[in-house]
Amino acid sequence: MATSSRILSSRAGRPMSSAVPMTASRPITSTGLVAPKTSRGRSALRRQVQDKSYWLGVLRAKMNELKSEITRLSKECENMRREESQIGAMQRKAETLAKELNNLSHELAVYNEFTDRMRSGESVDDVNEDINSLIAENEELSSRLEIAFEEKKKKEALVKNYEAEIKRIVSSWNNMRRLFSVEELENFESLEKENKELSAECDRLEREIIVWKEKKRKLEAINESSSDNFLRRELLQALVKLRSLEKQRNDLLNETNTEDERGRLLAQIKRDNHEIVKMEARIDELKSQMVNIKDEIEAFDDMDAIEKYKELKKKEETIEEFFSAFEVQKEEEIRKLRFYGESVNELLAKISKFLAHIEALNATSGGEGDTKANILDEKRKLELDLNKIEQLESKITTELDSLQKKIKQLETDIETYTDIPKLKEEMESKAKELENEKNDFSGRKLKAKRDHEELSKKCDHLKSSLEENNIVSKMHALEEKLQKILSSKEALRAEINAYDNTFLKGQVMDSIKKYNEKLLGF
Repeated sequence: MATSSRILSSRAGRPMSSAVPMTASRPITSTGLVAPKTSRGRSALRRQVQDKSYWLGVLRAKMNELKSEITRLSKECENMRREESQIGAMQRKAETLAKELNNLSHELAVYNEFTDRMRSGESVDDVNEDINSLIAENEELSSRLEIAFEEKKKKEALVKNYEAEIKRIVSSWNNMRRLFSVEELENFESLEKENKELSAECDRLEREIIVWKEKKRKLEAINESSSDNFLRRELLQALVKLRSLEKQRNDLLNETNTEDERGRLLAQIKRDNHEIVKMEARIDELKSQMVNIKDEIEAFDDMDAIEKYKELKKKEETIEEFFSAFEVQKEEEIRKLRFYGESVNELLAKISKFLAHIEALNATSGGEGDTKANILDEKRKLELDLNKIEQLESKITTELDSLQKKIKQLETDIETYTDIPKLKEEMESKAKELENEKNDFSGRKLKAKRDHEELSKKCDHLKSSLEENNIVSKMHALEEKLQKILSSKEALRAEINAYDNTFLKGQVMDSIKKYNEKLLGF
């Protein structure tokens, strides 16, 4: 009865809400409808038997959690993709906004400048004048830029034409080489090789010419203050002839055809150059020797030498006076030494007597205080006198040594400077020898001049013989034309680089920008 009433009451609705209870959510346990609360907490809610259905339920719960996590992450990824797709548009929008901000800031700066100028007392006409001047400057700069651009185009077209001309010349040159026979091709290659060697030799000789020009300049600077005009003129004439011979040699090297003639001429030129170098070195050596001899002769002839001679005479007189008074001074010093020696001996004798007396007093009476003190004072005084005498003796000996050294030095000076005629004779003999050597080298110089004249005649003959060869003249003409084209190409490139308009373009763009800013202000 009680049980049935409980069941009926459980099926009935709740008294306040009249809600139908769910019996499935209210399990019946051994303790009734609601299990009692225990101390185990949440562990009481767990299932006690962990069978297959239990683990299937756990797996389903975990799978549901994973599905929910996957859906959440997929939503986040979708949101991130949507945001990434919008980043480009947002960046473009930010750039446009930055440009607008920049333009607005420029407009604000223009307005501020205009207001400042209006406040400072300027009128609108002044501002318009500035705007017109800026417009004129912009137009001038733009016209200059267009002119420079057109010049650049023309120069580039010229460069292209020259490059095409070079290609055409190279192709024609290759066609000419194909027409050569084997022997002619070998001869041409040998000539080309010799041409390269001769060009290298010419470069070396040009460097030597530059060195010789520098030497010539130094010699001219040295000889401007000297009176040796004859030697300078001869040296200048020799250098002029050397230049003419080098020019003829270069012409021959550029125009010679056969190997034998080139080798012979090169050998002859090398020998001549070697001989010229030797002669110039010898001329320089003789010139330096002559300058030294002239300096020595002038040293003996000028007033300085006379003054030195007078000074030596005075020294000689002082030496004679010293020698005349030397014996007297020597005797006086000897007497002083003897006197000091005798006084020293007397003092030593007195000291020995006093010492003996002191020893006797000590032996007899054991020495009294006053007598001992007096004797010690006397001893100290005698020792001081003895030290003074020794110092005087050392001083006298040092003075004697210094006087003897001075006497020896004066004797050597007298021996060297008394024989002046002999020195003059030696200098005159040296001057004569150098004059003879000068005459000898002048004869050699004339001989070298004759040799140079003969070589120049031979060079002229070879030059005339080489001028008859047409192939060589054509080759030189083509080489000169190619060299001119290359030089003009380099000049055009330099001019194009010089007309680099990036800086001018930047100035023009800046001025246009300022002009636009001013226009935006009005």
